[in-house]
Amino acid sequence: MRCFEIMIVGSAVRTGSGPFVPDSTLTYAIPDEAQELLEPILAPYDQDPNWFFDGLNFGRPPAPWALVCLDREYPIAGHIAGARTADAGIAFTQYRRVPTPVPRDFVPNVGVLTIGSKAGLGRVAGLSPVLEAAWEGLKDCSTERNWLVILDPLPEDWLAQVVPGDRERWLSSRGFPSGAPRPPRESRSASGAVGQLGTPSIIEKARLVKADRERTIRTAMRLNGLALTVGLILSFTWEWYALPLVFVGSVILGMMYSSFMSVRTRMKHNLTIEEQRMIGIMLGRNRDNRGT
Repeated sequence: MRCFEIMIVGSAVRTGSGPFVPDSTLTYAIPDEAQELLEPILAPYDQDPNWFFDGLNFGRPPAPWALVCLDREYPIAGHIAGARTADAGIAFTQYRRVPTPVPRDFVPNVGVLTIGSKAGLGRVAGLSPVLEAAWEGLKDCSTERNWLVILDPLPEDWLAQVVPGDRERWLSSRGFPSGAPRPPRESRSASGAVGQLGTPSIIEKARLVKADRERTIRTAMRLNGLALTVGLILSFTWEWYALPLVFVGSVILGMMYSSFMSVRTRMKHNLTIEEQRMIGIMLGRNRDNRGT
């Protein structure tokens, strides 16, 4: 088990020279060491710790007191739903994306729990081995700061007892007869219905934009390398100033290529101005975290 202090900050916007106005969006700053531990946990689900947590509760306040990450997803939603009380302030989500539209028989897995308050966790810690393990990692942590705990793997013998009947427990906790499929519902994120991960659209778009940027950088570097090789050959077979001329030309062409690909990315993913701003914040924070 590992415990880390994290920062959860709100963002604000302003128009022109006007005052900054909170935009009800939370951003999670995770320490590099915690990110390194979370990367292999999230990778099988095509998630990245740099922005996975920014989607919790649709990225809206209030910020949780702590996050509890399991070493993988577990099919124990019914167990957690039965152990938490209404006033405990505990929600959960799975690591993988929730399907849209949500299938009628959808039952979420448990990957990360959000803890609203230390007192709430303390009241229910004895009702579940998972919550008890979370309490052990957080019981000495200050209520004035925010925390992230990565739990050890859950006991296999305990899972063998809990998992077989968990689907029925989950459906029962949602108010449906045992074994019955989930009835039709509004078309929206399943995570929002159970107080979990928000819509993945902005996160998915940020991931795609990041991948496009990385491809653009790799392509530009290959083109620059090829241009410099040609310039070096010409400098030996033609004139000495061929190399600097080709170098300047390759830089200009690289800038033009990058600008073109940036516009193409915006059009390809149909990004709104607000989405561009949010993705810029997310990718910029990614660079900042990596550099500290």
